[in-house]
Amino acid sequence: MNERILIIEDNALVATMLSSALTLEGCKLTIAKSGEEGLTEFHGSSYDIVLLDIMLPGISGEEVIKAIRSYSIVPIIIISAKQSEVDKVVFFELGADDYIVKPFSVTEVMLRIKAVMNRNIRVIPEEKILNVGDIEMNLNTHEVFIHHIPVTLRKKEFMIFHLFLTHPNLLLSKDFIFERVWQDEYMNDVNIINVHICKLRDKLKKISPEKEIISTVRGFGYIFKTE
Repeated sequence: MNERILIIEDNALVATMLSSALTLEGCKLTIAKSGEEGLTEFHGSSYDIVLLDIMLPGISGEEVIKAIRSYSIVPIIIISAKQSEVDKVVFFELGADDYIVKPFSVTEVMLRIKAVMNRNIRVIPEEKILNVGDIEMNLNTHEVFIHHIPVTLRKKEFMIFHLFLTHPNLLLSKDFIFERVWQDEYMNDVNIINVHICKLRDKLKKISPEKEIISTVRGFGYIFKTE
């Protein structure tokens, strides 16, 4: 591992533990003790991944991830003592790539980092432009156009839509979508899938209200129909 990692964590013990272990793995670490400091560091340098605590002094972890996701798709792993499904869904919806609950083992964190980094490498295909009917997807810039009108998608929405565009007229189960986008076992967490599909549909309908681009097959999954 030689990733450049930004740790935004106000707990000195946790930050030191992560820093020591990841430095031994060859990573380059920067530690920020608050949301404001974290955003300043992020703006000032280039990072491969961000480890973000939720409960921070000043700007909260929620505001930090919103700020980063407004212009960057850098992988973000949430590290938090909060373990409710609601908290997880909220941060996945905001664009988090993974969520680790405290207390955790350093081994788990390193494995999660490797999984997220590998996942993001696989998401970038060789071809640059994907055209399906009136839809154009730029796989390098993560831009999407329908009828030449731009559609702003969050990272997970983009990944899900890419999955549909590369599997036209095929029924995709929730298990299949979750495993391809999150690279984890499904675990019957239907809320995450439902939230992202709903958000994606709303954005697509604003551009193309005359047809339903993604249809629900109740009890089975979703299908993207094209000519």
